Amino acid sequence: MPIVRNSVLCFVGVLMASSASAEEFFRYATGVVPPTSATCEQEAAAFGARFAAATGLSVYASSCAEDGFSGRKLELTYIAERAVQVVSAMRGRFWDADEDDTMPAQIFDLGALFGRYDQYATCFSAAAAEVARFESETGLDAVAAYCEPGTAGGISLRIDGFGTPLRRYRQQDVEFRGEVDVETAERLAAVFADNGASIIEGEPWGPHALISYYGAFLGISMFSPNYYGQVDDVSQCSQELQVAQEALSSMRGGQPLIATCLQASGSGGFHLNFAFLREGSGLGFGEVRGPTFSSFSACSADRARGVEAIRRISGRDVRAGVCVRDRYDDSSAFVLIGLAP
Repeated sequence: MPIVRNSVLCFVGVLMASSASAEEFFRYATGVVPPTSATCEQEAAAFGARFAAATGLSVYASSCAEDGFSGRKLELTYIAERAVQVVSAMRGRFWDADEDDTMPAQIFDLGALFGRYDQYATCFSAAAAEVARFESETGLDAVAAYCEPGTAGGISLRIDGFGTPLRRYRQQDVEFRGEVDVETAERLAAVFADNGASIIEGEPWGPHALISYYGAFLGISMFSPNYYGQVDDVSQCSQELQVAQEALSSMRGGQPLIATCLQASGSGGFHLNFAFLREGSGLGFGEVRGPTFSSFSACSADRARGVEAIRRISGRDVRAGVCVRDRYDDSSAFVLIGLAP
């Protein structure tokens, strides 16, 4: 009975406070924090003090729990009218991105995240340098830095702060067609840097180039004709790359940031890839499907006539036609893809 009575009293107290000021209790918790010489109680108190200083909110209680397997975890309860927004940097490797392919500042759904560290000790060792960078780039004090398992393996480091950051931490998984080489990843990182992004790293990973950075830059949009932009060899790819680049430049008002041929994985061949600054909701041009051909040479030889036919049938201002493999056809056919504003 005492337990029931205490529970009821707490519940009524919350209702009275809520009806008077519309305030509620909220919970904020960490993963495993790097070890320190402080006691668990001291660490909990310091955690609560950092949170209160950063947010200006009242901390109702803070606690520290020993996890015998990996270390300590911190938790607090605070009082506010609404949950406070967390500004985070998550040092993972890959994720199911949100709508604009960047990691949001407020992280709610991480999707499939591969931790970049192989064990907690490695994550702990990286924390101090990453916290210093977070504070320097965002202008915010780090309230917590902690390690937690990635949903798809490995260990990730997350750093949390509160307030309005000078620069947000972002990640973009730029997906190419073909295998990304180191040179292409470096060129892509340079594009980000040239647009005001403070690059942490740019690394190739199969068809992906993973860019981690601080800044306002919204990233890159990729394009490959007929989705895959695949041809049989580097000579064909270079020829079609030039044709497409001239047309795309006329429609976009400037050269693509990156125009490259990348080797296909497994099946052989090469893919055409173009990178543009992300602007608005689209690329500013589109494709119009044209006739198919039995070979690349047949498509190339009939290019001018095919473009005229696509232009006439579609009624669009088709600027060029690109010969690529027909991904809708199980045979070895090529298709002429018209490019138009």
